[in-house]
Amino acid sequence: MTAAPPRGAMSLPDIVSTAFGIVARNPGRFLILTLPSALLLCGTSALTTLISERAGLSSVKDTLTAAQSQAAVAILGISAVAGLVELVLSELGVIPATLAALLGRKPSVAISFRTAIRNLKGGLLVFVAWAAVGLLVGSVVLLPLAIWIGIRWSFALHEMTTQQIGPRQALRQSWVLVGGTWWRVFLIELAIGFLASLPVVLAGRAVNSTSSDALALAVVTLAYWIAAPFLAASITVLYADVKLRKGERLQQIERRPVTVPNNDTEDEE
Repeated sequence: MTAAPPRGAMSLPDIVSTAFGIVARNPGRFLILTLPSALLLCGTSALTTLISERAGLSSVKDTLTAAQSQAAVAILGISAVAGLVELVLSELGVIPATLAALLGRKPSVAISFRTAIRNLKGGLLVFVAWAAVGLLVGSVVLLPLAIWIGIRWSFALHEMTTQQIGPRQALRQSWVLVGGTWWRVFLIELAIGFLASLPVVLAGRAVNSTSSDALALAVVTLAYWIAAPFLAASITVLYADVKLRKGERLQQIERRPVTVPNNDTEDEE
């Protein structure tokens, strides 16, 4: 199934309102699809909190000991890796559902999960590529290069999902797709990321003074869980808009074919 391109490029408000409308009309489906990434966030946060408490990082006043430095590096590494995996998990599930809604079909949790599982291995390989680029962020000189490459690869999961291709080809096609529209994609994704982070930031501030780590973790996880579908759906709407602007077709994830038994082999009476 395909969709003909609309007349003009979508503005940021158009993309945000379209994504919000899709999620708002199907809240239960999208929350189910992003539940794995929310659970991963919860588990990762609990682990990093435990490491921090064991290392005594919360009571540091002057300089870190060698053990505390190692713990801080471990927390940063775990958080960075988990953050990218959370993004992969949420997008793999939300992409098929959002495309279905854009093409006038009811999002299917079963089809979306089945598609996500099929692309999980390739998605993790895309994550490895993103992580490799992320290593460049540590250098101020290479930071612009890391951002440039990251944006050129930002539609790799979408291409892999819709075109049913491998991660290497998906990265290559995303690179081509973003070409000529890099600044637009960068600015819109930056704005979408900012909007999606607001619930988590506000939730974090609301529970900042609480003495219960469990309560704080629960509130922040809930805020992330609510924001995650909006973030993934908005990026997917942007992907669809860029693809249509390039004169390409938007392909629906097909339903799983039903196998009909062949009765010709039955014995005749």
